[in-house]
Amino acid sequence: MWQKLSIFIIKYRLALLIFLAVSTVFMAYQATKIEFKYGFASLIPPSDPKYIDYQNFLEEFGEDGSAVVLASQSSRLFEKDFVNSWFEMGEKIKALEGVENILSYTHAFDIKRDNEKRAFVIEEIMQKPLQTDSELNDFKEKIDKLLFYDGFLINREENSILMIVFFDEETMVSDLSLENVEEIKKFTAQFEEQTSEKIHSTGFTFIRAYKMASISEELRTLLFFASLFVLIVLTFLFRSFYPVIFPMLVISIGVIWSIGCLVLLNYELTILTGLVPNLILIIGIPNCVYILNKYHLELTKHGHKIRALTRVIEKIGYITFFANLTTAIGFGVFAFTQSGILKEFGIVAGLMISATFFISLISIPVIFSYLPKPKEKQTYHLDDKWTKSTLSFLDTITSTNRPIIYIVSIVIVGGSLYGMAQLKPKGYILDDVPEHTDVYKDLKFVDDKFNGVMPFEIIIDTRKKGAASQLSTLRKVESLQDSLAHIDVLSKPISVVNGLKFATQAYFNGNPNHYRLPRDNVIQPEITFILNYLRNSEAEESLLQNFVDTTNQKLRISYRMRDVGSHVLPGIMDSMQGIIDLYLPPEDYDVTLTGTIVVAFAGFNYLITGLLNSLLIAFILIALIMTYLFRSAKMLFISLIPNIIPLMVTAGIMGYFNVPVKPSTVIIFSVAFGISVDFTIHFLAKYKQEFKRHSWNVPKTVSHTIHETGISMIYTSLILFFGFITFTISDFEGTWFLGVLTSLTLMGALFSNLILLPALLLSLEGKKRKEIE
Repeated sequence: MWQKLSIFIIKYRLALLIFLAVSTVFMAYQATKIEFKYGFASLIPPSDPKYIDYQNFLEEFGEDGSAVVLASQSSRLFEKDFVNSWFEMGEKIKALEGVENILSYTHAFDIKRDNEKRAFVIEEIMQKPLQTDSELNDFKEKIDKLLFYDGFLINREENSILMIVFFDEETMVSDLSLENVEEIKKFTAQFEEQTSEKIHSTGFTFIRAYKMASISEELRTLLFFASLFVLIVLTFLFRSFYPVIFPMLVISIGVIWSIGCLVLLNYELTILTGLVPNLILIIGIPNCVYILNKYHLELTKHGHKIRALTRVIEKIGYITFFANLTTAIGFGVFAFTQSGILKEFGIVAGLMISATFFISLISIPVIFSYLPKPKEKQTYHLDDKWTKSTLSFLDTITSTNRPIIYIVSIVIVGGSLYGMAQLKPKGYILDDVPEHTDVYKDLKFVDDKFNGVMPFEIIIDTRKKGAASQLSTLRKVESLQDSLAHIDVLSKPISVVNGLKFATQAYFNGNPNHYRLPRDNVIQPEITFILNYLRNSEAEESLLQNFVDTTNQKLRISYRMRDVGSHVLPGIMDSMQGIIDLYLPPEDYDVTLTGTIVVAFAGFNYLITGLLNSLLIAFILIALIMTYLFRSAKMLFISLIPNIIPLMVTAGIMGYFNVPVKPSTVIIFSVAFGISVDFTIHFLAKYKQEFKRHSWNVPKTVSHTIHETGISMIYTSLILFFGFITFTISDFEGTWFLGVLTSLTLMGALFSNLILLPALLLSLEGKKRKEIE
């Protein structure tokens, strides 16, 4: 098959070259249509109860996380210039397209009792900048009396204030949200310049905008540095023009195809799919290296260019096909997870790794068939003294020190197992955001001053229509809120209870002593009068509409929660559930805990489980491929051991250095395993080819394989190492971990396959040698 394919490629080389050129132009055109994913990626399957609860909540009460949160701390909160600057900034933000509303201490509302209309009237606390000290005093007096906003928009103890900016749903899933965030940044910068006070910006919308902007910038930056590093390594290895430039050109085709493929599959650019072009660049180059090394090696044997190229396709094509297949499996298994973002990443990466293999297998032989035959000095890299001495050293070690190799391997495995025992799963909303960035620091600031930003909801189903506004229910909810107040990771709650307290205070002419629930007196039931006033006014919509459903059966307590981490949240929710059951017995009420943070951490757990399952699937599929290739259980064992140990070492290092188990670190193992097995396939395939030639002599065959295949293995490992190391430039922690840990694992796999693998093969000497073939 591969012999026929080699003849076909050389015979129809011009037609194939034209086809690749036309296809690349088409893919380049498609790539211009690439769009960013503005909504949060789906990490949890629609069938999950937490997902269903959250969707039901959204249908009944609306969005919970579509906001930008601005916070500031100052001793000048009630100085006229500061108040006016905050107000004017809010007015500018409010005027932006897509902004539904804003809430702050300058953009809050008060409720007045209108006895004539028997209704409540809503009044804005500030309608224009303050002009006089008297207006400032009135403003301060109003804020002091309105306990509804205390701890919600203003924290007097910390001299801190909040502004919450709400967007409409259409804006949330469009590039307008990013444009608005950029405008808000300008307005906050103007405020900081006017007042010399810092504004801390956070919230899901702001974090998403940060990530989208970073993805766009990093796609270009990482691609540039990856290309630069690969170019430098290729130049160092080959030291001639053609073997450097044309592999880069060929892989550029793969990069273009990868972006075009995203568009054709109707996928958008995310933090993961944004890595695919870089991965194609890094992983695709080794194909070219193996092909060129084999080409140069064949030329040194007989000097015939076309014969050398056909033999390259015939011999290397078979090996690299299976090597790329295992790599594609390492990525493609993510398609079996229940996470939408991982499925897209796995499908695109798997397809494009396969496509890049065929692009390389066709392009490199075709291009070099038109180029002049390399001069003798252009093949000197095959006799590089450093490389040859390194391979000779490895050959000597494996042939004379096998017991030491096995002892060291066992010690390494033991140390790795101890480190692995220290591993703990742990995830945060800001997992990918480094601690030195303002985005991280600003979220922590709001967490400290207002006990959180992340939306957390308690939905109470009374099981009876109209029961949500009954005073008996509201008193239970009030008691529940009071009991939950000691949980310091929760903000002040907002619910129909707080709204009715606000209305009661308004009913008693704004007296703060009456910020309470209405009393149900026999003679004069306050609840009846206050609810009548609410029904006759716009205040009912402002205070109640978003906190009870249309049937008045369900009510909502809305909190903001700190980014406590996936390992802490379940314990908090269990503690809360115990308190809830005391006030709202499960036999009488259905209570649901939901919100963005609950769904996010549920998605985290799904990712961990899915990634571990995908690693198992990758292991099984690759094991089946190795069994097919070498047809021996013993060879299967020999082939897998050198690739499992580097993974264990990486996991052990993670344990020793307290690197948590989370999606951005678990993903490394199936990726690295799929790539590192390439070394084994190339080594064992060459070993199998040479075994007969050396008359079943294991030591000679192993030695020859180390010297011939080892060159390409070292070359490709250097390219992969420096290619993945470029990911450490990223500001995203997950990308950084992918770079460091994958590079570490691949270097471990290189030495494992050049030391432990040959040692294991040599240990078969004197046994059934023909079994190996």
